[in-house]
Amino acid sequence: MKLPWVSRLAYEMALERLTRAEERIDSLLEHTRRMDRIDRGAAELAPVPKPRREPMPGWFREKYVDCWEAHETKTRREEQVVALHKRGLTWEKIGDQIDQIETMTKSQSAENAANL
Repeated sequence: MKLPWVSRLAYEMALERLTRAEERIDSLLEHTRRMDRIDRGAAELAPVPKPRREPMPGWFREKYVDCWEAHETKTRREEQVVALHKRGLTWEKIGDQIDQIETMTKSQSAENAANL
């Protein structure tokens, strides 16, 4: 079997048209599925299951939440870390972020004291 010879540019253009056509077909199929779901009375998109959240570990509470004297500060810190955990961060990553912030704050305080 002999195939016709085509230029590289013509070949690339044909591949590009094919890729765009496949993307258009995919988007039309997705739109059709969404419309079908709406017609059946379902939500537009299939529900995405929420990731299972772990309770706050005791070591984390002792080190990052209960270390504060004021009740308001403890409550505010707990709300902040729970919100971060709801976004998908692990307790270890949240602790690392808090450690970095506290390290930066301490170094800035030391610099300010040295400048006085």
